[in-house]
Amino acid sequence: ELLLPADWNESTPVVLHFASTGDEGFSRRRSAIALPLLSRGIGSLILENPYYGTRRPMGQIGHSLKQVIGLLQMSRAAADEALGILDALHAMGLRRLGTTGISMGGYMALAAAARYHRPLAVAACIPSHSATPVYTEGILGGACDWQALERQRQAQPQWGEADPRAKDSRSLLQALLDLSDLRHLPPPKRPDATVIVGARADAYIPNYSTTIPHHHWPGSQLRWLRGG
Repeated sequence: ELLLPADWNESTPVVLHFASTGDEGFSRRRSAIALPLLSRGIGSLILENPYYGTRRPMGQIGHSLKQVIGLLQMSRAAADEALGILDALHAMGLRRLGTTGISMGGYMALAAAARYHRPLAVAACIPSHSATPVYTEGILGGACDWQALERQRQAQPQWGEADPRAKDSRSLLQALLDLSDLRHLPPPKRPDATVIVGARADAYIPNYSTTIPHHHWPGSQLRWLRGG
């Protein structure tokens, strides 16, 4: 969903909004973020994630993915789409582009900017450096059915052959999600155009995980909120 000021031109800033976990549709990001930005002359492109809303695969109930691997597929596909969307906005004549998001969306904003071939502004809110601490240390670690994962791991011993750390389902998941670590990607073209916002008391994203992208991107700003 694209929202532009009526008098937009090539100098109009436009930011691409990634979804946080479970954020289906456009209404939440439109009302809370995009419309206030529009009142300041900033346009928005709101992206619905693969696996969410009208893009759910057959048989999926709600936003909960049917398989763990779907998490990596969703984030990779959304980032790939974002690169194409940013190029399309550039082809429209828009030159002041950026990415943003909260939680998972914050991670996606960083990942897309790291992969994009032009400079971008980034406002990443409560991002993690990878999905690993979110699902093994944060509160969502309690939402994983570790017993079911362990039964599947024992039934598929080849799953652990690629990584010697995979001694149980938790370490296997850790090894898999480590593939999403932002440190596998180089810093973006303009790391100094990035603001990372962390939350000191957040139950989902450990503070150290939010700090890692800031250290990996020299010149980026890191700001902290007291809540979660």
